[in-house]
Amino acid sequence: MTHKAIFLDRDGTINKLVNNEAPKIPHKLIISNNNIKVLQELQKDYLLFIVSNQPDWAYGKNTLINILQVDRKFKTIMKQNNIDFTATYYCYHGRDENCICRKPKTHWVDLAIKRFDIDCDHSWFIGDRDTDIQCGQNARLKTILIEDTDLSEVMKCINPK
Repeated sequence: MTHKAIFLDRDGTINKLVNNEAPKIPHKLIISNNNIKVLQELQKDYLLFIVSNQPDWAYGKNTLINILQVDRKFKTIMKQNNIDFTATYYCYHGRDENCICRKPKTHWVDLAIKRFDIDCDHSWFIGDRDTDIQCGQNARLKTILIEDTDLSEVMKCINPK
């Protein structure tokens, strides 16, 4: 049986950016109640995945410990709100490292599609940057570019009434 899925970028899509970057420490991680509600609705019909570039460690802007602590807080907030991500995929490489996992390359998405039997014709990639949209398109998914860390329009695009 195939599954519908939604792949989401994390920073700037689900949680707010801090000075146009990923939050560097856990207490800077802010997720709006609206985005929580949208994720709760989406998971009723879709498997949810995070696919996110996290290069701050590669660039010397943050420690790996801080990055992992932010991820732990993110997962705690999701769990407290009964939101279940099927898998979370991060690329920690910098832009110049030419790795296989940095968006817009589709390594993590392709892995999830195979592992979880995802129906690409009925699945989406949602993000706030061109690299998110390029990744989704390269993986043959429908895409939604959001602004201002606001997922409210997503439901209208995915489930037009």
